[in-house]
Amino acid sequence: MAGCLFLLFGVFPLAVFAHNGQVALAVPVQGIVVDGDLGDWPAEMRTYPLMHTVAGTPPQSKADFTGTFRVGYEVSANALYIAVEVRDESIVTKPDEWHIWNSQDGCQVLVDWEHGALARLAQYTVYGDLGRAYAGSGVVELAAREEVHLGVRRCLGVHRYEWRIDMGA
Repeated sequence: MAGCLFLLFGVFPLAVFAHNGQVALAVPVQGIVVDGDLGDWPAEMRTYPLMHTVAGTPPQSKADFTGTFRVGYEVSANALYIAVEVRDESIVTKPDEWHIWNSQDGCQVLVDWEHGALARLAQYTVYGDLGRAYAGSGVVELAAREEVHLGVRRCLGVHRYEWRIDMGA
C-alpha cells in the first residue's frame, strides 16, 4: 500500500495516538545486528500490532497492510532496539521523490526523550531508501546522527525495519 506512514509515538504506545494508556514493554536483548534481518531477535519475544496507518489510501485487506513491532533494550549499551515488520501486497519506493513522503512506503519512529519537552523530541524516518532525522538541530541525513542506526530489508510483500537508538547520546 503506497503512502502508508507508520508511527511509533514515544516508541512505547501501541497505537498512533499518544497518551492512550497502551504500552509495549522493552525486554532485555543482546547481540542484535541492525541490518533489517530480524532473525537475531528472540523468537519468544512479544510482538505488538501496528494499529493505524496515518497517510495514504486506507488498507483494503490484511494482505494490503498488516504490521507488527517489537521493542528491546540492551542494558550494557544503553540502547533501545525497535523491529517493525509490515506485510504489504505492494512495495513502493521512489528514490527521486524524497520530498513526497506520503507517496511511498516508509517507517517513522518518534522518541520523546523527556516526555513533554519539545526540544528533546526526535523523529527518525525512512521513506523508500532515504533516512532522515529531525531533532532540535534541524533536519539531517540519518547517517549523520550518531545516536541512531537503521537497517531495512524488503522482499516480496514484506518490509522489515530495524532501529537502534543509543539512549545516552
